[in-house]
Amino acid sequence: MILTVTCNPALDCTMVLSAPLAGGVNRAARQTIRCGGKGVNVSAMLRALGLDSTATGFSAGFTGEALEREVRRMGVFPDFVRLKTGLTRVNVKLRGEGETEVNAPGPAPDEEERSALAAKTAALGDGSKLLTMLLMLIGGSPGSTAGGIKTTTLAVLLLSAAASLLHTHETTVLGRRLEQEAVHRASSVLTVYLTMAMSATIFICMVQPHLALTDVLFEVFSAMDTVGMSTGVTRDLSSASRLVITALMYCGRVGSLTFALMFTERRRPPAVQRPVEKILVG
Repeated sequence: MILTVTCNPALDCTMVLSAPLAGGVNRAARQTIRCGGKGVNVSAMLRALGLDSTATGFSAGFTGEALEREVRRMGVFPDFVRLKTGLTRVNVKLRGEGETEVNAPGPAPDEEERSALAAKTAALGDGSKLLTMLLMLIGGSPGSTAGGIKTTTLAVLLLSAAASLLHTHETTVLGRRLEQEAVHRASSVLTVYLTMAMSATIFICMVQPHLALTDVLFEVFSAMDTVGMSTGVTRDLSSASRLVITALMYCGRVGSLTFALMFTERRRPPAVQRPVEKILVG
């Protein structure tokens, strides 16, 4: 069973307007209402592939009940934490000559409700936590707001590794050659991300040795990749550990853009090139 987490799910209401009128009354030609949220979308895709999954997160009010009914109708088991106050958000998309989106705020869970969701994540086995951390590390595609390394970064690294194993001089894909600078950039991004994660994990384990290593790793990757998931150890972190987690959140948010600007700026070739030294790698 695969567990997907959507902390702030939504009902996405899309209305198509034949002749949009600003400042007046509009009548929609048609409308659709579907579940929204990354975890819910993953569960829907898993169901389409014939795999069972459980969707969890927060739901509230009558809109939350409608969300859970729709999730169940898709063939996914809903295991959401019901909030005592608030409403599951409803996002509205108006499509006419262009598209206008209105995203509603989500409900605010209290400490007890956040702990209930963290308990569901903490119940995962070590293998499931490791898989989740890998998926958190690979955040999204270029142009998205997801944290972590991008899917293209992973693709470049895999293609470069395949080229090395096949003893080819160039990294190619679909009849095209990748520039060497892209390979260097991808390697640098992954190295910096992993270095930050390992350094933060070692520091937190040194300061608080009673915490489980898997829980600390999960907390670090979640913060660095701006995911927001936790196994419930956040409240047990000391002030120093929380400062490290906060710094990781900031680095995870601005890291990709900063690296992109750093590596895309034009650099002058050096006037004198130093001699090459060969070392053993492997």
